[in-house]
Amino acid sequence: LNRSSDPDVVQNGKVIAFTGNASTTEYQAVLNNVTYTNLESEFEGLLDVVVEFSVFDGVFTDTETVQIRLIDFNVVPVVRFHLSQQTAISYEEGQPPTFLTQPVNITDPNDENMKSATVTLIDGHPGDELVVNKSAVAALGISVESRDDGQTLVLTGDVSIENYEMTLSWLGFVNTLSPPVNISQAQDMFTSSSMTVKIAALRRRFTSP
Repeated sequence: LNRSSDPDVVQNGKVIAFTGNASTTEYQAVLNNVTYTNLESEFEGLLDVVVEFSVFDGVFTDTETVQIRLIDFNVVPVVRFHLSQQTAISYEEGQPPTFLTQPVNITDPNDENMKSATVTLIDGHPGDELVVNKSAVAALGISVESRDDGQTLVLTGDVSIENYEMTLSWLGFVNTLSPPVNISQAQDMFTSSSMTVKIAALRRRFTSP
């Protein structure tokens, strides 16, 4: 049997074609040794692939198909706060930290543990900080690193999804500037993974003495 190398036939490895005047037994042996592999790792979840076998005896053709289900074993984790993106959490500058105390759900069908999480304040203002009780979080096996003047928190630790869910639900927001004079309304947001949470902050602007 001869395997075709014609580019128009093989279509970048998607088709294997054999030709030759050989016995049915010899063709069966070749087809029974056909294997499938997927080198693409970008798909998520499940992907069905159909492999078609076609034989020709010089007069008639018959076709049979086999379905292969690909399962991605490195599915992207997803985090969701049980809080509408249109709902704002109120915070008035000068008050103690306001904590989310919102349930958080992380899903990852192929991992029981998370390695890290990053929480970033979007469009933050001077004095704005994200806070969390580091000692309580440390008891869960998670360390906290504050970056960008407190506007980014990096959580690390190879621990359960439940521990990360609990830690994210303990996140808080505070502004550390001393009380100014004029009052204005502004809005901060922080995001963890693909979920954004809004914080409506009552801001007092400094005025010159």
